[in-house]
Amino acid sequence: MFWRMTGLSAASPVDTILDKENFTLEELLDEDEIIQECKALNNRLINFLRDKAQVEQLLRYIVEEVPEDSEKKRSFKFPFIACEIFTCEIEIILRTLVEDDELMGLLFSFVKPDHPHSTLLAGYFSKVVICLMLRKTAPLMNYVQAHPDIVIQLVDLIGITSIMEVLMRLIGADETIYSNFADTLQWLENTDVLEMIVDKFSSSDSPEVHANAAEILSAVTRCAPPALAAKISSPSFVGRLFHHALEESRPKSVLVHSLSVCISLLDPKRLASASYQAFRSNLSHGTLVTASPETVNGMLESLGECWAFDSANGHFLQKAKRPHELGNIGHITRTANKLIQLGNSNSRIQSHLQDNSEWVEWQTDVLVKRNEVENVYHWACG
Repeated sequence: MFWRMTGLSAASPVDTILDKENFTLEELLDEDEIIQECKALNNRLINFLRDKAQVEQLLRYIVEEVPEDSEKKRSFKFPFIACEIFTCEIEIILRTLVEDDELMGLLFSFVKPDHPHSTLLAGYFSKVVICLMLRKTAPLMNYVQAHPDIVIQLVDLIGITSIMEVLMRLIGADETIYSNFADTLQWLENTDVLEMIVDKFSSSDSPEVHANAAEILSAVTRCAPPALAAKISSPSFVGRLFHHALEESRPKSVLVHSLSVCISLLDPKRLASASYQAFRSNLSHGTLVTASPETVNGMLESLGECWAFDSANGHFLQKAKRPHELGNIGHITRTANKLIQLGNSNSRIQSHLQDNSEWVEWQTDVLVKRNEVENVYHWACG
């Protein structure tokens, strides 16, 4: 109960359980008012739940699968209530967790390769980890830095959307978390997490993996620590992205989602968030609101290679008529037109485009004709 007046209200069902000489954690979790009592900061309840043994059992409900024939309480209610207790953000309970390596190890055992990863429990795991990111940022990050396999394991589970959300926040693509923890940027800079994510376009055939990888990378283009923002904009990274996008015999989702990241890189509104710009300014980094010439050059080189390949195998437009490649051509056309659009409003980018002879030739011989084909106003009926 949120408030009580002695003599005017009956004891809560939770207090009734706590009054018993012997009671179990399960009895409390089965009581409907337990979350309400946690939010009301019931001292007796919190002092019980803060104990390491109770925190450990709460974690086990969240990270351990149970047999299919288990009671519904054990399979559904207890994991849900355990997650809700952690996300009540009670300081003393969270401290018990983050200050104990064994408990943190139990929490992150969920992402180990030999562990089952049900969507239900993945959601609860993610809510607890994100809660720690927000309320216990420093100890959480210190633990992850000391256990680098966690990042690899999270990337391997990127196809699970709730895990993807953890990874997105972990690498800094969320301006609310790291504003006061600039020291984590150096650690992020020294990892190859972005390369691991982009390589999922090549190592996985799952459309869910491709979509979630693109969502993280696009988020990084919009809002990320300076080190990662610089890396994702580099010609080498752009080349890696295009390599996966144009790789032969890959699912269509690879091309669609990898080129969506390229388009995000060309978005002039990227990294324009006011609050995060303040953070970047405090770190003496300039405002970045448009694609850098280096990023554009990286794309031009990749598009040039793509055009050379097409020329070696027949006329570009003839190749585009093949049904299984129509989507590929459309995405490449969209990316190229985005480059031209940026060049029209940015003299540096315009200069880079005009100075690249392969681009000028490709634009004249291929892109102009392709745009004419796709211009619906030039289509004839009948």
